[in-house]
Amino acid sequence: MAGILVDGDRVLVARRRREDHLGGKWEFPGGKIEPGESPAEALARELAEELDLEIRVGPLCGILAHRYPERSVRIRFHFAERRSGEPRAVGCEEFRWVSPPGLLRLSFPEADHRLVAELVRAHREGRPLESIRIPSTGNREEHP
Repeated sequence: MAGILVDGDRVLVARRRREDHLGGKWEFPGGKIEPGESPAEALARELAEELDLEIRVGPLCGILAHRYPERSVRIRFHFAERRSGEPRAVGCEEFRWVSPPGLLRLSFPEADHRLVAELVRAHREGRPLESIRIPSTGNREEHP
């Protein structure tokens, strides 16, 4: 699960802790679904743990699969709206609000590259960032 939080023409990204898988890379904040959690509950919990934010989970942007040498991942990217709180780096190295072109200057895990490209494209075309949808990859359909 990962959240795409939009503030005007900027999105919120967080830097992974050095000791974590892909440590030091930037990402759209989120994490794993725990047993018994719905995807929405997991995303709300993860953003509270990582950034001290209370959110409302919005529409699904896409589900992307990627195979790293050491593991495979399937990430559900949902738009999310901040309900309360100001972001604080609680469970991450740091965070930033970044314009889509600025995302290109940060190092993201390969699993996030399609999303970054779509956000940049929407920005260049003058479309709302929340309008993007990414066709899902992988072999099974998932629902929010």
